Amino acid sequence: MMKQNYQKIRKPHLQILQWMIYAILLVVCYIWQTSGSMIKPLLLIPIGLCIASHMGEIRAMLIGAACGVLLDLACGKLIGSNAICMILLCVGTSLLYHYLLKQKWFNMLWLTALCALIQGGMDYLFYYVIWEHENVSLIWENIILPSCWMTALSSVPIYFIIHGIAETCGSYREQKLEKASLSYPESKDVDV
Repeated sequence: MMKQNYQKIRKPHLQILQWMIYAILLVVCYIWQTSGSMIKPLLLIPIGLCIASHMGEIRAMLIGAACGVLLDLACGKLIGSNAICMILLCVGTSLLYHYLLKQKWFNMLWLTALCALIQGGMDYLFYYVIWEHENVSLIWENIILPSCWMTALSSVPIYFIIHGIAETCGSYREQKLEKASLSYPESKDVDV
């Protein structure tokens, strides 16, 4: 009884700490994204997907919107274009992890690679191909594809960081399962 009360008191503090760490990570990734002009990974994509994999759909939508707006600002794109894409990708990730996937790093690797290619493909289509610029294939080969692969590879260390935070502070899914188990009394085995 005493242990349950202690856990109820401790959880809100851990949740606040968890979201503060997530906010700091988002700001650090945004600052890194906006510094320099070299080709680099879009770290806001794996951060958003990793956080969404531990959250419910509503929280995943909010994380996707935040990461998408920061990605729009960092890449100099129209505000909202990456936000809409990231909302859909983060909610889809949350649902995939809820119903199909297990929390494994290789699942996040291929999922981030797919999402980075979707985001890069949309940028390529709407910012270059549609305007019929010359030699647009060079942009795809020399800028977008290397950035997508670096983004996918960066998801592995980011996955372990986010997974460690979620394990320490308790992920949304674990809290939901814990709340459900507390609401059902333990069944006693009865031999008939």
